Amino acid sequence: MFKKIPEFRLGKFKVTHKISDRLIFRVKDENGADFVLKSPEIIGGIKVNQSCSSKSLVVDQYLREKMLLSNFSHPNISETKQVFLSGKEFLLTPYYGKNGKELIQSLVRKDFQEVLESKTFFENIKHPLVYYKDKLKRDSWLEFVLKGMADIGHALMYIHSEGYVHRDVKPANVILSDKSILIDYGLCSLIGTEIRGISGSPSYMAPDEVHKERFFGVKKVVPAQDLFSYCVTISNLLTLDVPTVAAKDFKGLVQYDFYKDCKIIPKLVKRGMVCNPSSWPNLDDLVGSLEDRLRRG
Repeated sequence: MFKKIPEFRLGKFKVTHKISDRLIFRVKDENGADFVLKSPEIIGGIKVNQSCSSKSLVVDQYLREKMLLSNFSHPNISETKQVFLSGKEFLLTPYYGKNGKELIQSLVRKDFQEVLESKTFFENIKHPLVYYKDKLKRDSWLEFVLKGMADIGHALMYIHSEGYVHRDVKPANVILSDKSILIDYGLCSLIGTEIRGISGSPSYMAPDEVHKERFFGVKKVVPAQDLFSYCVTISNLLTLDVPTVAAKDFKGLVQYDFYKDCKIIPKLVKRGMVCNPSSWPNLDDLVGSLEDRLRRG
């Protein structure tokens, strides 16, 4: 989420907001166009939040993203270029709009404003979309999500074909629009890389990552881990479940239980959230099923 900060200039850009606890900012150029600027070091006196990763990890993720995005080329992957401003290096990306998490929160707040007066709303309601009385509006949102996430699926297949796994697929890293975009490659790793500890967003991490000792001792990066995160993300978006709420019971094992009875979610997506990785569908088949559903209407 954007945090307003005292504005300052950086070369031809005006820095207006801090986007995350890492050194990521929203800026405007001289024509008023919005961009996202990532920095590997402190600028304008803005520091990394103490609760955030260590500075060395922030720099490591910055360097990894710079290397990958200079080589990746796909219509559903963020266009990023290296720029030098005031003698310092940055990564510059167009601002594509609200991410999936922000869309969920804004839609829920808009359409359930009266209910939101109750502080327990977010704690008690599951799958808000099923409460929509406007069928046209509900169906329009479902189509919008399915099309956008099919695009994201193609981005993931491309990344896998290049020998990498994204490792942080979640609503906050998905921009849904006419041309949906997968963002944030700070954790993206080569297939086969050994996983040390837990890094990523546990609510979206595959069971074999969160509970390595219980799932065949898997300790390496594999494409199937993206598939699990992809399915949980689709489910969050389709149902308008606020991610932090859905995550209350998510410890890498119960995502399927949270969504198994929800008729909005396609069967193959549910299969991608079961605890046993051997039951997960192939990503190509899953994306194909989303596109088939869109064609059927």
